[in-house]
Amino acid sequence: MDASPTEVRIEHPVADQRALGRAFTVLSAVLAAGLVAAFVKPELLLGALFVAAFVAWWAWRIRRAQSDPWLVVLTPDELRHSDTGFDVRISRADAAEVRVESRMGPRMQFQVLKVRDADGHQLLAVSLPGRNEAVMLQEAFEAWGWPVR
Repeated sequence: MDASPTEVRIEHPVADQRALGRAFTVLSAVLAAGLVAAFVKPELLLGALFVAAFVAWWAWRIRRAQSDPWLVVLTPDELRHSDTGFDVRISRADAAEVRVESRMGPRMQFQVLKVRDADGHQLLAVSLPGRNEAVMLQEAFEAWGWPVR
């Protein structure tokens, strides 16, 4: 997360994504091994195989999605969000409403950036990495005259 008088940049690089993916894979494998070790019964082996296949499938999906960094760049005139396979650019003139919301998830609170046009169509909705990034974006939107609601 970088901020300057002319730009706010929030980046989730590929290396961080891979570290998160490895942590998920290791945690899931340890959980599966712990379940099998706790209940060494032949009828649970099919369940353990299913969990192992599920972890392998998710690890494959995570590796496949980690080709580009996730990026949000805000300038006084433009908001840009880049992720694997797409790049969204929204000018301040196109945005009629900008919100940075907090949403409760099952175990944590999520910060979501939403941008709508004058017709009420959603131009962008992206989950932010954390509360610090949400506060920084909110302050920059307000300082640069974006239509914050």
